Amino acid sequence: MQRIIRSLQDDYKVGVEATAGKPVIYLNPDALDSWSAERVTKLKKGDALTNNDLIAKKILAEQITAQLDEQAPGLSSKLSPSDIESLYISSLTSGPFVRNDTKALGVNIVNMPKGGQIDKEKILETFGMTTNVKPEPVVEDPNDAYDTYYGAGAPPRSFNSEHLKPLPGSTTTWKEIVGQHEGEHVNQEHVEVEKDKNISLTALNQEILSDLAAVNMMKARGETEVAQTLIHLRALAAADGDATHATGIFMDQPGQLAATDKHMDAARTFKSEMVGGVAAELAISTTAAEELRKADPQKFVTALDEALKNKRIPVPQDIPDFRKGQLIAKEMGITEEAFKKLGTERLPDILKAHDKLNKEGAFHKEGLQNPHVIEYAEKYSSAVKAMFIADTPPIQKPDAPTPVAKKSTEQVIASLSPEE
Repeated sequence: MQRIIRSLQDDYKVGVEATAGKPVIYLNPDALDSWSAERVTKLKKGDALTNNDLIAKKILAEQITAQLDEQAPGLSSKLSPSDIESLYISSLTSGPFVRNDTKALGVNIVNMPKGGQIDKEKILETFGMTTNVKPEPVVEDPNDAYDTYYGAGAPPRSFNSEHLKPLPGSTTTWKEIVGQHEGEHVNQEHVEVEKDKNISLTALNQEILSDLAAVNMMKARGETEVAQTLIHLRALAAADGDATHATGIFMDQPGQLAATDKHMDAARTFKSEMVGGVAAELAISTTAAEELRKADPQKFVTALDEALKNKRIPVPQDIPDFRKGQLIAKEMGITEEAFKKLGTERLPDILKAHDKLNKEGAFHKEGLQNPHVIEYAEKYSSAVKAMFIADTPPIQKPDAPTPVAKKSTEQVIASLSPEE
């Protein structure tokens, strides 16, 4: 009988209610009128509303009101029209979330996933792993083939789906673990964004608690692979800017650790540190290293591991260009004024002096000293090794661009970088 009852239950709700310690009601974006939803979600702030827009908003307000009152009679009467509007907009656009600012009403509002966004086959896309969105064309240096590796022939911002291993678990399991995460948010205190002076750090700590609850519950059930995959997904997504959910380094720690400002700083900067370290390790531009990260993930983390081993991370910071010129002039045994007047015929001597000073580390100052950068980089490396197939050949690069006219001596000095 229990199996029959369980088969009739919603997997996401089962997850929510497994961790939530307080009453909840649900918003269902899939039950809202699709015509109205399409119109309203396309509106931008300040847009003039048409009659159809007003009709659509009225329909959605009535439907959200009905959803609330069906589960908690009279609840909608305690909410303002702007509250109702905020609820249906958020429900349609934000995916699973918890509104715990309604605790004064005696209930927490939990949003259901829209469509199949947390089905097993959609999880990678939901986490931004396989959306295959290509960047806009950018050219930083026309003489560098890597710097023009954008546009039609460019690799996607996300990973090649063929490089990723199949996810463990079932759709039921993934819906439950996402629900368990959201259920833990129900237990947390509401944070007033306007009053919290460090809202980003507060949010990260709340996400850590929610991920820990979900991961520990799945591990207790024997679903260790699914739990570990969630940790890996957090590590990968953090490198693409999701610092709020950069929880991976906290999941395997003994005891409960709280994030600090240094953790948040590391979550925001470790990607650039990884890319800089790999660029130095492979003697390529940072642009090429970032492209390698998505185009050939396994090659990137192999280089990353070497960069960590060789202490190339944290990446030393470049000194200003004018200071480089002063050091090169001194190395060549000439004055700064004489150096500024050199013609291109002295370029070999300039490059020789530059390379000597570069190898000695004269062009760098100490890098960022934040031990958590290393922790995030190591977690990222582990995630790639676990989630990607062993061989991840990159998308073929387009032909190198035609070099432009040679630069002046001043331009050459200004553009010299450690990897050249």
